[in-house]
Amino acid sequence: VKPYAVVLLPWLAFRRGYTAAVTTLISIVAVLVLPAVLYGFPGAVDLHLAWWSTVTGSTAPNLTNADNVSLAGFFAKWLGAGQVATTFTAVLRHAAVTHREMLEGALLLTIIPLLSPQGWDYVFLVASPAAAFIANYDRSLSAWWRGLCWAALLTIGLSLFDLMGREHYAAFMSWSIITVCFVVVVAGL
Repeated sequence: VKPYAVVLLPWLAFRRGYTAAVTTLISIVAVLVLPAVLYGFPGAVDLHLAWWSTVTGSTAPNLTNADNVSLAGFFAKWLGAGQVATTFTAVLRHAAVTHREMLEGALLLTIIPLLSPQGWDYVFLVASPAAAFIANYDRSLSAWWRGLCWAALLTIGLSLFDLMGREHYAAFMSWSIITVCFVVVVAGL
């Protein structure tokens, strides 16, 4: 289980109220309890503990992986893994979102891979609504922001291994340029 969507829970509870929050809580409990059917209760507990150990144990070594597009990975690559990178990530994690539901949904989907310490580049597919939102409402942006957002979207869309070649793509990813582009998209939203 990759619980990226946990970022959406506070928004869901706030926007959709008590019923949505309770339904989500029941679903989470079901996901946690269902393995007991196959493994028994002690086996399910062991399974969840092993999953947690894997996630927490593999995060630090994966931060500087070229394909890690999270903010934690970005700061670890640019500032070095450690307290400074952790502090920057924690500060950015708590940005408030106070826009309409479509905008909020696009924004929340886009920040999922940015906030996950092991956010991989393929997870940015969930940011498709953000690209559509910017394309649809780009005239609402100032000329400067419009140009910056379109430059970011074009960079994202054209950053293909087959187009760039092995060396350029490896450098591009190791510099976390995709992360910078999606931060621009988030700012545009």
